Amino acid sequence: MVVEVGAAGEASLGRRQAQVQQDTRGANSEPAHVVSGGRAQDSTASVAQASVQEERTSPLGAELNELERANGELEKTVNEYGSLIERYTKLQQQLCQLAAKQQKRLVHLERTLANQRETMRPRNNSPDLRQETRAVLERSRKLLRERVEPLLPSDGGWFVRLFLGTINVRFMDKRTRLSFKREYEQFKQQTAPALVIASVVCLLWTSSRWPSLLLQMFIAYYYSALALRESVLVANGSNIRRWWRLHHYLSLVLAVVVLTWPDGEAYAEFRGEIHFLGLYLSLLQILQARYQMSRLYTLRSLGKAGELDVANTDSPAQLHWGANMSLLLPAILVAHALQAWTAVRAFQVYFKYPRVAQALLGGTITLITCIGNVVTTFRTLREKAVLSGQHASS
Repeated sequence: MVVEVGAAGEASLGRRQAQVQQDTRGANSEPAHVVSGGRAQDSTASVAQASVQEERTSPLGAELNELERANGELEKTVNEYGSLIERYTKLQQQLCQLAAKQQKRLVHLERTLANQRETMRPRNNSPDLRQETRAVLERSRKLLRERVEPLLPSDGGWFVRLFLGTINVRFMDKRTRLSFKREYEQFKQQTAPALVIASVVCLLWTSSRWPSLLLQMFIAYYYSALALRESVLVANGSNIRRWWRLHHYLSLVLAVVVLTWPDGEAYAEFRGEIHFLGLYLSLLQILQARYQMSRLYTLRSLGKAGELDVANTDSPAQLHWGANMSLLLPAILVAHALQAWTAVRAFQVYFKYPRVAQALLGGTITLITCIGNVVTTFRTLREKAVLSGQHASS
């Protein structure tokens, strides 16, 4: 019995040893499988990387790389631009505040100087305090006028506010100002021939009023656009005179008056005069524009006109007593006479048809325009004569 038990124990022990050896082999074989799988994964990743690198070197991949580089550069530039705009806005606000304080300080100092004329006298051969104060005031005004005001925001006046609201129409970039001025001059030059053609059509086509209505609508648009652009130019330092801006406002109102004139006998009697006047003024505008642009170009080359100056008929410096001016001046005087005759005809129509208020308004506006043009022309001629006499004496 003892022998059998020992044999059975030996057999059981042998089975356990065999099981342990089998487990050991399984444990040793499992890491080998894992290592083999890891090597396979590494090989797959390296193949994928090589494939991506190969795709990056293709034409499409090169364009993708360039796009990513451009995105980075664009984002950097946008950030820099945004920071500069923010800094510019803060500096502009600071400049506005300092300019307002300086203006109040000048006003206060001027009042103090006016109230203390008798007390501020030189003592013991000391400099005259009043003269020194005036000199400081003049330097301060010059600084505000020439260097500070061109940098301050401007809304362009009431006419711009009427159409565009309160916005800043002052250009900080010199190229933008010059480009806007060139577009203004091109707009005038390109519109004048169209007005000539439309006036001829209205004079010849009398069976329908539609050509006249379209012409007056176009004239209203023309003078509205002209007044807006001139307000912006003045805000940026142009030399457009007040009278010509007022002249364009009056012409705009006159176009609206004629546009709302009811069709009938009164309008039939007056339409010929208003269209003939428009035709003549359009032709004269073409002649004036050529002469004034050539004179303005000469003055700019001589340094006597600024880059933002525009052609003016009331600028003595832009007049030159040459052959062109000898022909242009009589044509201008004839235009004044035609304006006066048109105003008289409008009043005659109103006296004949008292219920037509457009006749009275049209005649009044035309007469005011005529008087203003005559006064401006003779004032310019007188200033030119004085200027020529000063040059001759010097």
